[in-house]
Amino acid sequence: MVGVIRDLRSGRHAGDGAEAAARTRVLPLVFESLVAADPSGGVRPLLAASWERDAAGQRWRFHLRSGVMLHDGSHLQPAQVAAALRARERPWKIGVDSDAVTIDLDRAQPDLPWDLADTRYGIAIRTASGDLVGSGPFRLEPADPRRVSCCARTRTIGPAGRSSMR
Repeated sequence: MVGVIRDLRSGRHAGDGAEAAARTRVLPLVFESLVAADPSGGVRPLLAASWERDAAGQRWRFHLRSGVMLHDGSHLQPAQVAAALRARERPWKIGVDSDAVTIDLDRAQPDLPWDLADTRYGIAIRTASGDLVGSGPFRLEPADPRRVSCCARTRTIGPAGRSSMR
């Protein structure tokens, strides 16, 4: 699969239908989110192993799956997830508590997991060298300094849903 995306920020090239289609199909394969829409109609864990909210629906805790490997070989850290979400949603108060990412909202948002399933909330980590890495089954490959081409396969899914890097 190959898709060319000029800019990873959504809306930057909104008039380009081909790029919008590539963004919708490709980015979730590169940058996984905390949760994903389940074909049966619910929300299922992805980077989050589980989550809970307070009775008011204003404070959420998303416990991250352990051992999530990023495309650069490092392990995903809760602080990285918090920073990625903070960059997207500045009004949210986002923190880290052990293996969990906490989100405090100024009003009840009982459907927050549904919101977080949107591709806008894919967790993209910028490395020290400036590269963007994610945890999805594909990674970004630079094809041209002015563009980003996707994708190179990073892992295969084996028995019992376990993934292995390739």
